[in-house]
Amino acid sequence: KEVYLTSLSPTENNKVQTGYGSYELRYADTSSQVFTRSIYNHAGSPGAAFASVSYDVETIAEIGAVFKSYIGFLKNNPGEDTNKYGRASFMVYADDVLLTRSEEITVDSPLTALEIYIPAGTKTLKLAQDPGTSQSCDWCLWGDPYLAVDSDYQNRLASAALSAEKTELEV
Repeated sequence: KEVYLTSLSPTENNKVQTGYGSYELRYADTSSQVFTRSIYNHAGSPGAAFASVSYDVETIAEIGAVFKSYIGFLKNNPGEDTNKYGRASFMVYADDVLLTRSEEITVDSPLTALEIYIPAGTKTLKLAQDPGTSQSCDWCLWGDPYLAVDSDYQNRLASAALSAEKTELEV
């Protein structure tokens, strides 16, 4: 089962300038790709709080889930593709615990995918960006972010535990 974050209402958004929908992600200088279920916002200013958006995922991540997304920058308006200033690190938090932080991404970075396990019982998933020393052109894009949930996961874990209990090892 896949649950796209754009189908959920944010529980917190510390940046007013946020968009949801179909947007173009720029990478490898002038290449781009459209993602139809994207989230973008401005990374913020150096020294300020990281830009972030949070979601209640308690019922989704009850048994654990895998978060997947492409990361990069919102493609600029036509004629502005020579801009090389944008840079940011992308972070994923589960209940305010940092799970992963990307290397610094720039417009010259290749198309980058994030995939991270979200622990069972997670209540809040937060996506954040750190602008580093950049102050402009850092409109960060999460391309089609979603949680993949395996509804049969708990049954397989229970079966594996039962099998392990029945196995005897020679000493």
